[in-house]
Parts: sequence; structure tokens; C-alpha cells
Amino acid sequence: MGAETAFQALCRAAQTATGITFYDRPTEPGVKLSYARLQRKAEQAANLLVSLDLPRQARVALIARNDADFVTLFFAVQAAGCTPCNLAEPHPRKDRMAEVQRLAQYLAAAKADLLIADDDILEMVRGSALVASVQLVASQSLLDETEATAFVPRQHEAADLAVIQFTSGTTSQPKAIALGHSALDHAVRALCTRLQVGPSDCALSWLPLAHDMGFVGMLLCSVYSGIELHLLSPRAFLRAPLDWLDLCARTGASITYVPPFGLELCSRRQQAENRPLPALAKLRVIGVGAEPIKAQVLQEFIARFGLGGREGVIHPSYGMAELGLGVSIGSGIREGICTDNGGGYLDCGAPLPGVDVSIVDPEGQLCAEGQAGRICVSAPSLATGLATFAHPKTAQPLYDTGDIGFLRSQQLFVVGRGDHAAKVNGRMINLDDIDQLLRETTGCTSKDVVSVLEEGPDGRAALVIYLHSTAAAEPEVKGLEAAVFQAFGAPCRIVLTPTSPTRFSASGKVIRKSPDRV
Repeated sequence: MGAETAFQALCRAAQTATGITFYDRPTEPGVKLSYARLQRKAEQAANLLVSLDLPRQARVALIARNDADFVTLFFAVQAAGCTPCNLAEPHPRKDRMAEVQRLAQYLAAAKADLLIADDDILEMVRGSALVASVQLVASQSLLDETEATAFVPRQHEAADLAVIQFTSGTTSQPKAIALGHSALDHAVRALCTRLQVGPSDCALSWLPLAHDMGFVGMLLCSVYSGIELHLLSPRAFLRAPLDWLDLCARTGASITYVPPFGLELCSRRQQAENRPLPALAKLRVIGVGAEPIKAQVLQEFIARFGLGGREGVIHPSYGMAELGLGVSIGSGIREGICTDNGGGYLDCGAPLPGVDVSIVDPEGQLCAEGQAGRICVSAPSLATGLATFAHPKTAQPLYDTGDIGFLRSQQLFVVGRGDHAAKVNGRMINLDDIDQLLRETTGCTSKDVVSVLEEGPDGRAALVIYLHSTAAAEPEVKGLEAAVFQAFGAPCRIVLTPTSPTRFSASGKVIRKSPDRV
């Protein structure tokens, strides 16, 4: 079977009685949109798009909210032979001009020809010179019910782009990731195969559809598999995290995905509220990814929600937008030892079907088993236009993820992001672990401490920790530096700052730079 487009997968799912149920609040009934009706609505919107005389493969920016409008428009843009560009929605409480500038950055990075959005967002950007080159179209003009007309989808070519999504990495600048139809098709099918998704499964997600884990992992995997999907918003989850698990129980969900902070939030709320435990017997996959994963977080969640003996439902995962989403998926809570520092790291499983993972040292040579190095990958789902280098033995193109990890028995163990982990004095250290030690020692929050690797006077990497002055006084600094050295074997310099030193990317990840360089 050749590669399908996402719209073709929707047409196949439309032959079933399944669909997507959207929730404003997880405690209230949702509104179901069957895949068959979704196909009809997408075709109607596609007809209207084609009438705008857009060239084939025109880049159409969409505000990726977790609602029926975005989902409909995504499939409509594909059916019209154009390329959807999934943008995170502007934050309603942030400075208006700053949000216009951020949106303009994303539109420029995607090289968008057209922006489809609701009236509020169009009003926000209309008249701004920053988006003057982008055609603006009101979403409701494409979504209003009109008399049905025959629809003939535009033909796609092998080299056509399927979607442009944005990496959620630790840079403050947006990075557009362009996936072709074949690459996206492979990414979705590899995930479905590894998770053994079948017709009896039911998925539930609150992850933002502007993020690859929510869009590819939950929405497209559900459509390609023709299974029920229950979708609520990230804000609904953050308002009441435990309602997510209650909804899993009520809907009989079998597959859900969550970043580690979501599990931590649920564990804390359950400890505070002591609710009756939700009946999660049907939940067979709790995928965990998008952030560094600590075994302690998973173990606490298992214990807090009565899942003891069912650790296999936890699936630690590693992936990135540059590969569509998935690189590897594990099962259970197992740790492996890194030979560089003796530390234990979580098993993120074997690479997905068709994905090759190599661990490479700074000289470009393959690392020995258990030795940490750069995680480099090759796969049919690799995005277009990425810089690659030749595998030292097979010469196949490898993409350097910039992350650090090691392999044991063909299983991938992730040490940390490239700018979060490095060798200092020959010892591999994880900057997230150092931040955690300082938080536990001083009682400060994540915004009050950030560990950074900077170039020292001798040209070698030096560890500098920026700490808000409210967390420690000057006389305490030497003691904290000694505590870091004792725990990690790495000398450091702690710099007290008058304001919170940590800055975050648009997706909430730590930007590891000196505060005066962000």
C-alpha cells in the first residue's frame, strides 16, 4: 500500500461509525463529530478554498486550537491541495503587540501565503505591517453551512508537503518543520504499529494540537486507525487535572499521552484532594514524553492512582517534530546505567519500525554500548531540508538531534537535551538534575534557578548556575557550590541574580542561556 495523505486516511475512517468528541469541560457531555461528517465539512471548506484561486501547495496558516474548527480546516487545506501550517494560538492574557510579533515570526518561518483565523485574531493582526504580505481569511466564511456541491480533491505529488509544524525545543525562535506526505504517513503508521492500535481502542487527549505529540500522536493516529478520540483543551486540563483521568474512566479510554509535568500535577492534586480513584482498567497505554522523564515521577503516579502491578501501562517515549514525532517507545519503568557517570536513566525503548538510532561521539564515531553521546537518527519520516551527515559505517544520512543518550541491548536511554547535558572534567552531567538539587536545597521554584554551560578561560565547558537572590544569601553560595560538587563531581560557579534568571520557550521549556543573553 502506498503512502496515504491525512485527508485520504480521513475518507477511510469515514466508512466507520467513529469520530471525535470535543469537550469544553471534561465534567460535561462533549459534542461528537463523526469522521463521516468531518469529511463532508472538510470537503465543503476545501471547495471554498479552491475558489480563492490559491496555487497548489500554497502555505495556509491555521490556529491550532483543540476544537472542531481547526480539525476541519486542517483536512480542508490538505484536500484543496495546499499545505497546512499549524500555529499555536496567541495567549489571551499576554501583551497584544508582543503576541502580534510572535505570530508574525511564525508566519514568516512557515513562509505562509494565507492565514485563516477567527475574527478576534484577524482584528488583532489586521493593519500590522508585520503580516502585510499574508492574505487574511475569516475561518467562519469557510465553515458556514452552504449547499453541498460535488468535491474533487486535488491530486498530490510524491514531493508535496503534508504539513508544517513547529519544533517545541529550547529556542526562543520558531523553527518550521516541513513533512512530506510520505514522511507523515510513515510517522503515524510507525506509532500505531508500536502501540498496536486496533479498532477496539479509544484515545483521549488534552495535548495541544499545535504540538507534534497532540497532533500526530493523538489526532492523526486516531484518524488513521479509525478509532474514537475524545479531545479537550490544555486549559481544561490545567484547571482540573484529575478530571482528565475521570474522563478516561467514563469514556473507557485505552490510550492517552501526557508530559511528565502532567503526571506530577495529577499526583499533587490527588494527594491534596484525596478523590476516589478513577477506574482505569481499560487504560492500557499512558504514553509519557515531550520532556525529560524521571522514574520517580512515574513511580509516584503509579502508587498514587492504584496502578501497582500495572507498570507496563506506562510507555516512556522519545521523539521530535523533525521525525514527525516518534523515535522510540518503551514499556514499564526500567533504568540503565551510563558508563560515563554511573547514573541511572530511564529506558525509552527500542526504535520504532523504520527508525535507526546511532550514538555518536564528538569525532563522529559510534559510541560503545552504555557510552553516552549524541543521539542521531535516520528514518523515512525525516523532515525535508534538514542537515544530515553520513553514518560512519553504512553512509546512510543521519540527523543529529542534539540530545545526549546511550544504547543498551538496542534500547535507548536519554540522558538529556544537548544543551542540558554535557561532559565536565570527563564526567557526564545533566543540568536538569543540578537544577533539581538547588530547588530541593533552597526551596526555590523552577523560574529561580538555571544551570548553564559556558566557555571557561581555558576554552573548556564550565558550569555556571544562575540563582535568584531570594533563594540564597551570598554567605551560602560556597556551601551550595560544594553540594553540587559532592553530588555530581563537577565544579561550578553560582551567580546570584536580582531577578528570576530562567527564561522559557513558547512551549514552556527552559532556555539554557545566561539571563543577559536571552
